[in-house]
Order: sequence, then C-alpha cells, then structure tokens
Amino acid sequence: MDPGESLSISVKEKDDLTIDGEQSVLKFSGTVKADGTAELKPLETIEEWNKDNTDTHE
Repeated sequence: MDPGESLSISVKEKDDLTIDGEQSVLKFSGTVKADGTAELKPLETIEEWNKDNTDTHE
C-alpha cells in the first residue's frame, strides 16, 4: 500500500462469541503513513450496516 491510502480491517472473534456481549466483529480504519505503518482506530458508524433498516415513523 502507498502512503495516504485508507484501509479498514474487520476482526472477528474466533469462536463466534460476542465481544462485550454485543458484537462478534470489530472494525478499524486508518491511513498508511510514509513509513508503511498505519494507526488504526475503531471505525464508528451511525448505522448498523449488517442489519436491514426499517422506517417506523408515521
């Protein structure tokens, strides 16, 4: 990867157990630095992308 490129990584619990009792996959994102490393931070999203969203407003 080249410096400045974005990356995201999903880490799944190996035995399909939940992490903190809520999720089995943690997502991290970061940008590649000039030295080839990247500082990964938890990826925060407003929506739950793996679930179907339904509008319950009238």
